[in-house]
Amino acid sequence: MLKLQLVTDRKLYLYGVLGLFAAQLSVLLYYTFQKEDGLYFELQESTAGEWFFIFTFLMAAAGFRQLNAPSTRLRALMLPVSVAEYMVVEVFIIVALMPLVFFATYFVSAGIAHYVDSRILYNGNRFFFFNGGDRFDESLIKGGLTFITIGLAASAIFKRYSVAKAIVAFAILFVFINAVNDVFSKLLLKSLPMTESMQAPRHGMVPVKIGPGNNGPFSTWYFQTMDETDRYVSWYQVHAPEYILLIENIAGYLMLAGLVYLTVLKLRERQLS
Repeated sequence: MLKLQLVTDRKLYLYGVLGLFAAQLSVLLYYTFQKEDGLYFELQESTAGEWFFIFTFLMAAAGFRQLNAPSTRLRALMLPVSVAEYMVVEVFIIVALMPLVFFATYFVSAGIAHYVDSRILYNGNRFFFFNGGDRFDESLIKGGLTFITIGLAASAIFKRYSVAKAIVAFAILFVFINAVNDVFSKLLLKSLPMTESMQAPRHGMVPVKIGPGNNGPFSTWYFQTMDETDRYVSWYQVHAPEYILLIENIAGYLMLAGLVYLTVLKLRERQLS
């Protein structure tokens, strides 16, 4: 099954790799010439993470394309392959093979952009792949698995335009999570005390109240202090209470487990239809 899919979709994978490399190189070179400090380390780091999530999500959303496309659906259904084998093959391709392809193309494209940044423009920035520190970022794994689960579920549920519909579904989920987060933020804001350090004058302004700010998904909220004329004075970061983190973890794991179960049900439905 794995060999057949790699052979059948070899042109798609080849064009996808070339397109990915061209897009990465174009964006990184744009940052190199457009940013005042060039391709600085934090920009390389954030770009690698963001592109990895996007690439993983799109590949997962197109995961069961052989069962969706009319030209290949009948041939795929005729194979003596169970739902579990379909799942294992797709997860292996997306989890094991695609990250290797992604970081290989990113290494080359980022290397070219970093060469231009350091040897031609003389910005003196570090190269992300050789200066990543000794701490492994677990959020990369957690985020990648979340994107994979959502993408595979969308690929199994939607028969046509699965990638486009997956993007829309993810956007709706993103808006919903942020709406819930705003509700928690407002509840926390009502009980947030104005401490002595918050009341200290800054830049000639005296803060007298606390207002809402930018909020992260559940784990962190940012608030601002303001003076009598509602002018911004300073930002403050507040971590979520333990019960909020517990609710977030439980809801997140239940959602992912439900999506996996729904994916299996839809694949079984395809085989029987």
